[in-house]
Amino acid sequence: MATYFLDTSGLVKRYVQETGSGWVRGITDRGAGHHLVLARITEVEVVSALVRHQPPPANLALAVAAFQTDCRRRRFRFIALRRAVVFQAARLSSTYRLRSYDAVQLAAAMQTRTQNAGRGMAAPIFVSADHDLNTTATAEGFMVDDPNHHP
Repeated sequence: MATYFLDTSGLVKRYVQETGSGWVRGITDRGAGHHLVLARITEVEVVSALVRHQPPPANLALAVAAFQTDCRRRRFRFIALRRAVVFQAARLSSTYRLRSYDAVQLAAAMQTRTQNAGRGMAAPIFVSADHDLNTTATAEGFMVDDPNHHP
């Protein structure tokens, strides 16, 4: 059983069909037993990404409903955007020239890593389909997995 921190570009593949969707569905399936962690802002970002993906209206409604159901059923553990996360995100933006919400995603993953260490758990695997963010996460010591490498 592993802990996966999924950024929006990784998680959205659970709800739409594209490269890496099967792999993301596999690691996020309840039966897999993994711990799944998201930044709180991901609730907004996933809905936005689904709308921008422009699936047919019926598919869009189903995808949004499936995501919101997963959130309500506590399928994910959320990292709140507390001061420490925001401060870390600002540092990451400055150091790596990250886009704001990419920095928030990575800062939330860093908070997850700290929490896991306090619980005697392994660091999370950072899941993202964003090459630049993955490069930065690797520089910050994360094991990274890109769903696009799992066709």
